[in-house]
This record gives sequence, structure tokens and C-alpha cells, in this order.
Amino acid sequence: MPLRKYSDDPPSSDAETQTLVMESQALVQAIKPILAGHRAEAQGAALADLLSLWIAGHMVAGNAPETDSFRAFILNQHINLVRALIPTSEKEILANVKTEGSA
Repeated sequence: MPLRKYSDDPPSSDAETQTLVMESQALVQAIKPILAGHRAEAQGAALADLLSLWIAGHMVAGNAPETDSFRAFILNQHINLVRALIPTSEKEILANVKTEGSA
């Protein structure tokens, strides 16, 4: 897997942002059915394993302290995004929950 350089710079254009959103949503739609129906613990373990692989792929060649710092930055950015997405995800889940008395 080739190493990629990441930064805290936002996408350079609205078109780049839209492309990123569309790409990520396509991945989400592909992954959701794979996780659906599995226990929450298994889903969490699988996501943690994948996240650890993603974080491990962020390196500063030959510089362990910088690698650790870079990985901490990437993980912090990721967790901030996860937190920001929770309210929207909760609405999505609740919209699909059948209430008592519904068919």
C-alpha cells in the first residue's frame, strides 16, 4: 500500500469536497450491509481493526517520534469527525426504527 501525505488543510475546492463526500458515501453504502446483523461487539472489533490498519499506514519514514505525533493527529481528527457525525447518525437510526403499533 503506498503511503499518502495528509494535512489539516481542507479540500482545495467545493468540487474536491463533493467528490470526497460522494466517494465516502459510496464506501459507507457498500460496508453497511456487511456489518448489518452482526453483534455490536463484532462490528466494533472489526471497525477497530480496520481503523488501526488505517492509522498504522500513516508514517514519517525513519522518524518514530514524528510518526507517533502524526498518528495522534490523524486519530484525533478522525475522532472529532466521528463525534460530529453522531447526531446525524442517530437521526438516521431513529428514522428506521418502527414505533409500537406501526406495521
